[in-house]
Amino acid sequence: IKAGSSWDGPIWTGETREVINGNDVYIQDSFRAYASPYDGFRGYAEFIHDNPRYSAALEHPGDPVRYIEEIAAAGYATDPVYLELTLAVYEQIATYISDNDLFPPSSEVNHNESPPASRSVRDCLPGAAGANGDFIGYLQSDPQWGDMSLSRVGGTSTVRSGGCGQASVAIVLANMYDSSITPADVTDWHNDRPSLWGPAGVGSSWAFIEAAPEQMSNGALDVTNHGANLRNALNTIEQGGLVIATGRVPSGNPLPYTTGGHIMVIREILPNGNYLIANTIRCAGGGTYCADPLEEEYTFEQLNRGRQFWGITSR
Repeated sequence: IKAGSSWDGPIWTGETREVINGNDVYIQDSFRAYASPYDGFRGYAEFIHDNPRYSAALEHPGDPVRYIEEIAAAGYATDPVYLELTLAVYEQIATYISDNDLFPPSSEVNHNESPPASRSVRDCLPGAAGANGDFIGYLQSDPQWGDMSLSRVGGTSTVRSGGCGQASVAIVLANMYDSSITPADVTDWHNDRPSLWGPAGVGSSWAFIEAAPEQMSNGALDVTNHGANLRNALNTIEQGGLVIATGRVPSGNPLPYTTGGHIMVIREILPNGNYLIANTIRCAGGGTYCADPLEEEYTFEQLNRGRQFWGITSR
């Protein structure tokens, strides 16, 4: 935390990198110095609470991704990739919590009970709105449903921060059954069925992915669990269906999956042998992949890093 004119405590002065007019500039600057990590965390909390520019971030105490977004939007750092860097740290922490069956750091969690055993994927990053052409696409941060509460065992999140599963199921239903179905409808359906909730701090349960398309379509759609066999799942597309894919990859591996886990829809086989997906987020990895979420193209090898694939066909 920069010392600033209002700080009258100890300081540390050293070199720091700033981004000014798009250029990296290294300057000497003064920072607050705290006696302990505890004092530092308290100081950070006081700094955020006392500064009106961060008031929007304080409206989301139970949604760490939205909090980080608002902090970045308020100009906390000059680095243009501050949001991506901070979300990467969040992903590492959330993955560690999920992989080790630990509780997420939230006061909403009942620490007297252990989360139930459940196959699930972690919350995914937020995105932006947009659909393309005749194929219906939904992104989880759309203001129409992004802030809807998403029920978890022992807590809640939002569609914006953890609704990749709900948005993916909505994409399937809208394109194969009823074009009026949105992530809001799927979220309401999900929230009414506690047996299909994922644990707090993680994403959608696999049981939800398997149940929702069939039940919400009144049996018009059939769901086949292909496990980790992507080749079998892709036969669904040749039959006129869609594939829901989920995966978690180690840090540094290519998209479309993330280190924490992500759910998406594989929608089309291209003439060059690659595949188009319907993503529920935009710019998850930055750079090359900051494209229309319905026009992201991946190879079989990239998609085959997934952990589970479901084929959805019409009966």
